[in-house]
Amino acid sequence: EVVVPARGKAIVKTDLQVQVPEGSYGRVAPRSGLAVKNFIDVGAGVVDEDYRGNLGVVLFNHSDTDFEVKVGDRIAQFICERIFYPELVMVDKLEDTERGEAGFGSTGVKDLPAAKNGNGEKAPPAEPEATPTPIAT
Repeated sequence: EVVVPARGKAIVKTDLQVQVPEGSYGRVAPRSGLAVKNFIDVGAGVVDEDYRGNLGVVLFNHSDTDFEVKVGDRIAQFICERIFYPELVMVDKLEDTERGEAGFGSTGVKDLPAAKNGNGEKAPPAEPEATPTPIAT
């Protein structure tokens, strides 16, 4: 048994070992019921194909109460995913898309009127703090 402290984290050893198929990796993923009912999330969930040890599950408790894990509790799910290693090439410029550089949350909103500056003109986009290096496949 393991207690995941309120607003804390713990590693829960599963006493399971797996042999991930060649060309794949294992992903330890959260269970939706634990997230919705108990505010428990899974982190650091990649299992390399050459790992043979006891699978540990990193649990994050986002609630204000301790969460007790008992032997046999279903705390995560294991998914095998194929690995694709594309050839990456440095380029001077990426191809343009309709989305462009719009980031977090930009695709989940309806069309909003463009931001205006004090003169009623369209405001320029904010300058990024650093320029990322373009990489394409």
